[in-house]
Amino acid sequence: MTKRKIVTFFIVAIGIPLLIDWMIFANRFPSSISNEAWAGFLGSYIGGLCTMVAVFITIEDNNKKISEQRRTQEIQEKEQRRLNIRPYLDTRYKYFDQHIVINPSDRIFEIENETTKMLRFALTEIDKNRIELQNKREYSREMYINYMIRNVGAGSAVNMRVYVNGFGEELAIAKDECVQLLCMVTIKDDMPSDLKIRLDFSDVESRGRYRKEDTIHIKVDKDNELVSRITREEQKLIDQ
Repeated sequence: MTKRKIVTFFIVAIGIPLLIDWMIFANRFPSSISNEAWAGFLGSYIGGLCTMVAVFITIEDNNKKISEQRRTQEIQEKEQRRLNIRPYLDTRYKYFDQHIVINPSDRIFEIENETTKMLRFALTEIDKNRIELQNKREYSREMYINYMIRNVGAGSAVNMRVYVNGFGEELAIAKDECVQLLCMVTIKDDMPSDLKIRLDFSDVESRGRYRKEDTIHIKVDKDNELVSRITREEQKLIDQ
């Protein structure tokens, strides 16, 4: 019951007896009914009105509770439908060599320090020879990173855009599909560099918009070799 209803109830509860006394018991109009009869009638009448008001308030409160329960249930059902089709992208990385198998959905990025220079869809023989040569060098300044994305969720990832150090490319990853982002990173002047990968995508019914971000840190270690480590962020819902 709201504060306004409570105040109204007290005003009515105090005002009715005063009004009855002024109009019925304290007036000088002749009546064929005694004050005791009037009091009995008015008591029953007012008691009935109070019962009706109590029933009305109870019904109103119950309707509010039912509406709140219905809204809560609708929210829960909406969330469950979203989860039933939600894609979930598992990401990890390893190094690759010239024998890597490239699928139609894979992408190749040429990167210099933290700048993505070029996007390609296949390795040429020159690329393969370069990778083989650099992998044999003792102190190479090139790192070949295979960033793998596997959709282990309940549905496909669509309306997807992949950003590699700010360079965007459109993709779609079906349920249980794995896509490779092959990053050919060249380190100039031995500067520590970050390979920042961001995945923005939706489910097939656009019930949710998601984001997954990883950063691979690359630097020259004390033995003059390139090393890397990854910083991960959990997939998060950014819009629904």
